[in-house]
Amino acid sequence: MTEQAAPILNKRARGKVPPTEHDKALGFLARLMGDFMAVLSLPNLVTRVLDSLRDEFGFDSCTVALLDEHNPDVLTLVGGTGIRTGFLGLVIPQGQGLHWAVMEAKAPLYVPDMHADPRVFRREERIRSGIYAPLVVQSRPIGVLSAHRGRVDAFPASDLNLLTIVAGYLAGTFEVARLYEETDRRLHQLQALREIDRAITGSLDVRVTLNVLLENVTAQLHVDAAEVLLFNPHAHTLEHGTGRGFRSSAFNTIQLRLGEGHAGRAAIDRRVVNIPDLTKEPGGFDRARPVAKEGFVAYYAVPLIAKGQVKGVLELFHRSPLSITHEWLLFLDALAGQAAIAID
Repeated sequence: MTEQAAPILNKRARGKVPPTEHDKALGFLARLMGDFMAVLSLPNLVTRVLDSLRDEFGFDSCTVALLDEHNPDVLTLVGGTGIRTGFLGLVIPQGQGLHWAVMEAKAPLYVPDMHADPRVFRREERIRSGIYAPLVVQSRPIGVLSAHRGRVDAFPASDLNLLTIVAGYLAGTFEVARLYEETDRRLHQLQALREIDRAITGSLDVRVTLNVLLENVTAQLHVDAAEVLLFNPHAHTLEHGTGRGFRSSAFNTIQLRLGEGHAGRAAIDRRVVNIPDLTKEPGGFDRARPVAKEGFVAYYAVPLIAKGQVKGVLELFHRSPLSITHEWLLFLDALAGQAAIAID
């Protein structure tokens, strides 16, 4: 230790030298460290961090925007505190807004008056000034941490330095949490496929196997209801096999000819039929089933094909719009293959 440094450290230990932004950031992160170990869910972790950041440093609002793991051309506002609920989930296309300016420059940004800055993607009346810091992992920006106040030019340079230091430490933590969630999700998917395999090999009753399948379909794909329609080769019809998640038994008596309705079309065309919003269908749903009473919004019909032959149709129903990813579609395809094997 140098002779010059020793007096400064001694004074700081006695409280005579004010802490630097780096000291404040490290103290803040140290107090959160226990939460990092206990909270492995990325949304919960983001919420915990933003609430603590706002309380600790007196910011009016704080947000985290992260790159979409399935579409790196967009940023999504995954967490926020002190902002309107409608801003959560906001999708910011590449090249637009202050967030992308920070991402592209990999540098922090201070905006003294957000109402006067043309780069603002969507204005919040209560927010007048803001500071933005990139979240960078191994030289790769993954998102942006921001803080705001309701007054013009309300941030000293020390606040921007503080947020930048905090963002530098948090970036890796957010990435680890995201990777943990992805690994956990894929592990559950593999376990679901193994469970269905065991049901296929352990039971000669197709409905027992399909019940196991639908239990995993609704749980892993996060849909409210699912049904398997079985193909009757003698009558050339699709008939109810088994269902899960429906509020009434009206879905149990369905019988469709190939080409009739959405499921019949999926079977005869051998392709997936997707209706994102059933309420906007011109003629309503194509069957005498209480879809409206069930409150269904999103719909998928997937043909079940084994050895080149249609064995049935897997239908998915959800009571709100579905957020579809490439991984979701791949797993749906895997489950449909399992269902076709079970029926065969």
